[in-house]
Formats: sequence, C-alpha cells, structure tokens
Amino acid sequence: AVLDGATVEVLDSPGINSLVPMSEDEEVTRNILLDGAPSAILQVADAKNLRRALLLTSQLAEMDLPFALDLNMNDEAAALGIRLDRERLEELLGVRVVRTVATRRKGLEDLRRALHGQRHSTFRVQFPGLVEAAVAAVERLLPASHVGRRALAFSLLAGDESVREWLHERVG
Repeated sequence: AVLDGATVEVLDSPGINSLVPMSEDEEVTRNILLDGAPSAILQVADAKNLRRALLLTSQLAEMDLPFALDLNMNDEAAALGIRLDRERLEELLGVRVVRTVATRRKGLEDLRRALHGQRHSTFRVQFPGLVEAAVAAVERLLPASHVGRRALAFSLLAGDESVREWLHERVG
C-alpha cells in the first residue's frame, strides 16, 4: 500500500477478541506482535460492539506497544442509537481514536493521521492486590523485549503455553 507517498507493507491479521489465544487465529495475531515491533498497529473495532473490543484494547495497552483505535461502522452504530464519545475514549485510553465508515471511505484522513501519531496507551487495569503481586513477581523474571513484561506475565499466569514456547526460545 502507499501511505503519504511511501510504500508500506500492510498486514491484516485475523480478527480476534483476545491476545491470550484460545484459537489459532488469536495465536497467529498475538505472535505477529511478539515476533517484532510493527511500525504501526491499528485496532479496528466494531462501533456497535465496543465493549467486546475493549478487552483487546486493554491487552494491547498492557503490551506497551503504540497503537491507534478505529471505531468502524459508525453509520450502523448511529442507526441503532449508539453514540460514542470519541474524545473521552481517547482521553481514557491515551491513544488516538478515530471514527470510520470503511465501506464509504469516511474518516480515512483521520485514520491516516492516527497511524502517524501513534502513542503508548496510558490505560491499565488494576487488579486485586494478590493478582498484582503475582504479576509483579513474574515480571521481574522476564527478559527485556519490545513487548511489555506485564502482558507476558498475564499470559503466563493465564496458562498460555504458546507464550512459554516464545520465552523458551529467548531465555532457555
């Protein structure tokens, strides 16, 4: 694809609901993020089902990778009476949030600007003390990576065997 005159590689990963893989699609997408820091990450969310998309958003935030959030299908959301406060969501997440209607090519210029101005999210879920203590204990044992140790610790504590394989290749 050409973005602002430069040729860029675009990788459209499988649509997923979580970065703690419960399916092959989720594992493929998570591995793309683990294997190297992409130059840009865009999470495309269905504006009609934002609650479902926010789990993935919080996991991207925990990975400490810069990204932008695209609230797509805004026309369908509006038809259902759904109104999203884009500015407030952007403030809460600390990343750029844009609205698009991809089938009508609406919001693409905002999307282009968001891809150039990606930020690390400031959003963090605070868990009960024992969970936070376990995460902190595991984090201290993990190697430095382009991915946040907190996200890796959560994956390990959730029993994600595939992240164990990834770590074994890097740590032994």
